[in-house]
Amino acid sequence: MVNTRAAEPAGKVAKTRILSMNGRRSREVYTLAPGGRTSALTGTIKDATGAVLPGVTVNISSPSQVGGVQTNVTDSQGIYRFPALHPGVFEMEATLSGFRTVKRADIVLPLGTTTTIDVTLSLASVSETVQVVAEAPVIDVKSSSSNTQLTDAMLQNLPTGRFQPSIINLAPGVNSNVAFGATQSTNALLMDGVDVSDPEGGTPWSFFNYNWVQEVQIVSLGANAEYGEFTGVAANSIIRSGSNKWTGLGEYLFERKNWVADNTTSLSADLRKTFTPREIKTYWDTSGQVGGPIVKDKLFFFSGVQYFNKADRPAGYTGDFTTEKDPRSMNKLTWAVSPNVRAEGFVEYDQFNVRGRGANATHPTADVTAIELSPEWNWNGQITWTIDSKTMLNVRNGGYTGYFPIEPTPPASRSGPYPHVDGLTQLHTKNIVTFGQFDRTRNVTAATLTRYADNFAGKSHEFKFGFEFERSKVRNESGYPGGRYYYDYGGPYEVYLWDGYVTNATLKRSSVYAQDTWTATDRLTLNLGLRLDVNRGSVPHRTVLRAHYGRYYDSLFGGQFEFMDLSQQTPHITAEVLGPNRFRELTRTTPANNLGIDPNIRQSRLDQFLVGLERQIAGDLSITAQYIRRNFRDFMGFIDTGSVYSTTQRPDPGPDGRTSTADDGQLITVYNLTNPGKEFKLFTNPPNAFRDYDGFQLIGTKRYSRNWQANVSYTWSHARGTVSNRSFTNSGGGGTQGLGQTGGFADPNHTINIEGDMRFDPTNSVKLEGTYRVPIFGGFNVSGVYNYTTGLAWGRTASIRGLAQGSETVRIEPVGTRRTDPVSTLDFRVEKTFPLGDASHQVGVFLDIFNLNNRGVIDNGSSTGVIESSSTTFGNPNVWISPRLARLGFRVTF
Repeated sequence: MVNTRAAEPAGKVAKTRILSMNGRRSREVYTLAPGGRTSALTGTIKDATGAVLPGVTVNISSPSQVGGVQTNVTDSQGIYRFPALHPGVFEMEATLSGFRTVKRADIVLPLGTTTTIDVTLSLASVSETVQVVAEAPVIDVKSSSSNTQLTDAMLQNLPTGRFQPSIINLAPGVNSNVAFGATQSTNALLMDGVDVSDPEGGTPWSFFNYNWVQEVQIVSLGANAEYGEFTGVAANSIIRSGSNKWTGLGEYLFERKNWVADNTTSLSADLRKTFTPREIKTYWDTSGQVGGPIVKDKLFFFSGVQYFNKADRPAGYTGDFTTEKDPRSMNKLTWAVSPNVRAEGFVEYDQFNVRGRGANATHPTADVTAIELSPEWNWNGQITWTIDSKTMLNVRNGGYTGYFPIEPTPPASRSGPYPHVDGLTQLHTKNIVTFGQFDRTRNVTAATLTRYADNFAGKSHEFKFGFEFERSKVRNESGYPGGRYYYDYGGPYEVYLWDGYVTNATLKRSSVYAQDTWTATDRLTLNLGLRLDVNRGSVPHRTVLRAHYGRYYDSLFGGQFEFMDLSQQTPHITAEVLGPNRFRELTRTTPANNLGIDPNIRQSRLDQFLVGLERQIAGDLSITAQYIRRNFRDFMGFIDTGSVYSTTQRPDPGPDGRTSTADDGQLITVYNLTNPGKEFKLFTNPPNAFRDYDGFQLIGTKRYSRNWQANVSYTWSHARGTVSNRSFTNSGGGGTQGLGQTGGFADPNHTINIEGDMRFDPTNSVKLEGTYRVPIFGGFNVSGVYNYTTGLAWGRTASIRGLAQGSETVRIEPVGTRRTDPVSTLDFRVEKTFPLGDASHQVGVFLDIFNLNNRGVIDNGSSTGVIESSSTTFGNPNVWISPRLARLGFRVTF
């Protein structure tokens, strides 16, 4: 079972990443830099004749750089290099006796990149200085990767929901956490280089304060061998650090009841009642943070606190107000131990306390919602040793520990009453279906050695060798209240009897990788990489032409093998209801006798092809056009090698879900179980389990200057296959088109019409994100986020009754036969700031309006957005997008 906070060895995996062919004209470029949260600066210094100049002293400085002014001297090839810098804005000075000193300011070093700035010194008869003003690079002409940088200016000015893990949806081609055909839960979510996703299923686990994030690098296509264990995107969020300047922020956001509009006028009266707009009782979010020097140039600190408080009644919910109360705190230190050694680390504590989890139109009362009181600790510590200008070693440890319970809302309890779900109305009554407690610990220790080699087999090499060791623990406890769960169909029909389970799993991962960024000539750079992951699960310049091929492997999730802890699992019985407490057993699954793992199982993989062209067309503006092909193969899932089925025909009950009515369909061939109790679910690589993705993108990026910034993108894509891309599919879940014990390959009835479009397959996606500083009335900011996506892909299913094994859900139409309406929303912000003494001290007042156009359609960000099952509610919305909502905020910054 896979849950989200809202065994035998799996084999060895080797990962190869190849290469780019990059044509460049600019002498200012950047490429991926070493380390999870650093930047680098390098270049060559020559005289006016083009001869290299050894012995040039290069100084760089920034308030954010611990250790003060950094100094390097060019080598015999005229090359200078600063391999481990804090991302930020720097000044540079190059001096050599007999030459004019060159100074340059406003050098922006983005997170995770190496910026190359070449300098020319001219002879001087007297001592003089030249101040150089030049364009900053906005494209990476050395890397085959296609990445997205979200700067502090973008994150702080755009109107967003401020849920930190959702930042990835600002990137081109990423919608509803789905990236380029991958599954929702196969993204690597990193904080200062520490993976904070759930080791069981890959979903977000740690929820950091949005204001603590300074910058985000989203590695999406063409990632090098340093990045592993994902097939979606890897998003590394850098947490703010202190500096020589005192900085801080105080913020208060709030919403009011009458600030919510109604976007349900297109619905019928009954559905309008179901989706009555959310009612706000209380909503506020306050946070404060400060950073500065403890010892100038030597020791910096950053500290932050947050408290989020909400009480509301979600759309379609008729119970009492649900509540969420989340306190968070963060402390981080950055220390220059010596001129060449830097240490830093953070400790974070938070609670995620929810009463009324799951409240919606199909869970309309408090007795079918849950209580979740969830604390956790996060930590990270690392040491970076710059051995010399060509060698750097980074050693780090990070992780988290926490748990979340799912408990019934009193007076309901784990002992009862028994929960009921009606297949005709989809309504839940009496109690939550399952209770549980889910404990997690993740601990990763890693080391990376980076070595630069100049004039060796070409112009230069950046060699990187790394090692990672992870030990994660997953403990799950779950069951039906009272050991029983009723599935009604307008009345008593079936009952599932199960006393629950407790499973414990430990995941040990050892990874080694080697990466070479090989600049063969001025116009050709190859990125070559190899990564080996060994997973063991136990119970107990201006123009760039890019080309890339890579093979990537999914993480081994705890949800894939924890079922082999059989010590505390109980039989699962499906029975027909004959009367009060009278049942006829249909099937019985006993885990100790019915489950196993294929000893020759292969890790699921992705083959990726990318070709694209990126061009810098102005100082701060670049455009990109690229084609992407992704083939997902070797999915790991369950098949049933023990059950025997015979074919039979049953009538399609039609959209109303009832046979012998006017909308009945044709007879369909289904499968009847002939040997109940003999099933054997084998975890293996099911045949014909695949997913293919084709995509084309046009992207424009404008860094903030001249009062405006923007990210603009259009993505066309098509994802098709037999394995869904909804959450948990790659970790033992995903429903009847997934890979779990009841998935698409474990029952022949689920293979009917299994091949089709992916649930999250937005054929067209348009994103416009930007800010403009209006230079009147003392200046104010206008920002917006516009999103257009094609509607959710879906198709009709039906419950086929009267089979020996009971009822079966059969897909009558492949996914993609139908589409919901497209979603087109505009989120808007206007902000006015006032100086407090000087320009660095400001107070701001801002108004966010979400869904400004008050669009009312089915939410295509939810896999259950529309009711697919043949019933009286077939085709009705299950999730409706939120109406127009206003939020007011105040903040003080210094």
